[in-house]
Order: sequence, then C-alpha cells, then structure tokens
Amino acid sequence: MGELENQDICSKCESVLSKEDLAVEGSDDLCLQCRIAQAEELIESRFEESSASTTLPVNGVKKKRTMVLLVGLITIIVTIGILVPVLVFGLNSDNTVSSPNLDSTDDLTILMGKWNATDGILSPEGQEKHQLIFGNSSWTNYELNVNAELISGNGYGIYYRVDGEVNLSGYCFQYIAVGTPKFLVRSVLDGREKLASLKILAEEHFPEFDAYTQTHEITIRIEDDQHTIQVNGKVIAEFTDDSFSSGMAGLRTWSTSEVQFRDIAVNELSLLQSGP
Repeated sequence: MGELENQDICSKCESVLSKEDLAVEGSDDLCLQCRIAQAEELIESRFEESSASTTLPVNGVKKKRTMVLLVGLITIIVTIGILVPVLVFGLNSDNTVSSPNLDSTDDLTILMGKWNATDGILSPEGQEKHQLIFGNSSWTNYELNVNAELISGNGYGIYYRVDGEVNLSGYCFQYIAVGTPKFLVRSVLDGREKLASLKILAEEHFPEFDAYTQTHEITIRIEDDQHTIQVNGKVIAEFTDDSFSSGMAGLRTWSTSEVQFRDIAVNELSLLQSGP
C-alpha cells in the first residue's frame, strides 16, 4: 500500500500512470488510453452539434463529406499531439539499465578483497585478489562499457554473463600488461578460470599502445552467442560462444595490480537497437 500511495493514479480509470503517461503535457492526471478516449468523445460531440445545427442544401452531400474530412483531420491532430511527446520521451530516455554509483560501493557486491569507490573512481586496495559483481543474473543481451587505467601491476579482468555466485561462472575479458601486452577471453566455471579461448596481442591493433597510466575504453557487446569486444573504439575480437546465456557484470584484479575504473555502464541491446 505504501508504494501505491506514492504513485500517480489516472483520475478516470484509477490505473497507475506510467512515465509515458506523465510525459504528455496537460494530461490532467489521465493515462494515455483515457486521454485518447476523451479526445474521441470530444470530437464525436462536436460532430453531433455541427450536424444538428447545420441544414444541408442541395449540395449537402459535399458539405457532409467536408465535415467528415474535417473531423478526420482533427482526429489526426489530436493523436499526434498525444503520441509525439510519448515518442520524444522514449527516444530521449536513458537506455542504461545499470550504471553503478562509483561514489560508494553500495551498488556493488564485493566477493573478494577490499574496494574503494570515491568521486566516480573505483579501485582495489591492497595486494590480493579482488572480485566484485553488479547488475542482475537475468541479463541476457547487453553492452558493457568500462573505462580502465592500469597504474601498475599485472592487469585486470572484466566479467560478463556471470551467475553471481561466490564461486562464479561466466566469461572474463582480461588485459595482461606484463611481457607483451595482450587481451584474453576466458570461461570461468565455479570460480576456476579455464585456459584462454582467445588471445590478442595489443600490438596487432595498436602499434603504439601505452600499457600503463592511460585510460582504455573497453566495450563488450554480447547478443545471444555473438561476442564483440572493442578497445578504444576499435573492434579487436568477434566470436561465437554459447556456454553462458545470461548473467551479471563485474571486475577483478590480482597480485599487485593498481587500477582505476570509471564510467561503468550496461545498456540493454533491445533499447539501443530501437533508438533513432
């Protein structure tokens, strides 16, 4: 009951108003369906008044046809007036389904190690293994964006489609800085990482790649069994794998790695594809 009391209710049918309903200016606390019905009633009453007060002459058929066309035009105008704000609202709404607040760790589930989140920067503390996850295990097709800067140490990992268990299962994209900088993709099963199913040397795509103290934008797009990975806006890997069909996102570091993560966001692909 407490939740309903804080929600906007349609004054006619008493249904809960959606964001689309509230986006229509001058809606008078009516839902979209009731507003359209109100417009239809108004047009019908105006037409009946006009028909009753108008005596048709010999060419009355033409005037009646003109009246019908006029009513049709009014209907189109009213419909556009209702639907345009709703469409604009939908196109301008944020497609992000999860953007954890990096001013604290409240939106994150820490599985291992100590993490610090301050002023939009998330980083591990101490020389140990660090793992955290966020989001919903029911997520299927989405695009994960992370800005990461390796200050020192071995590297970092980005989880996607993981089940949320302490000994998690899912996929892990890794950046390894030691030796020749490289990118890996591994499957993780019950907390154990398998051998890398994919390995890409950074120099294959970036002749001048700064392994440390430079922010790199990582984008992981997963749709059904199709995986696409971008680094700094450039596609470095496209492959198929159907081992895991849904799951959360997350981060990991190990050993002495000092990393700063920023601007983490997950976007649902169906929303992105329906945009302009």
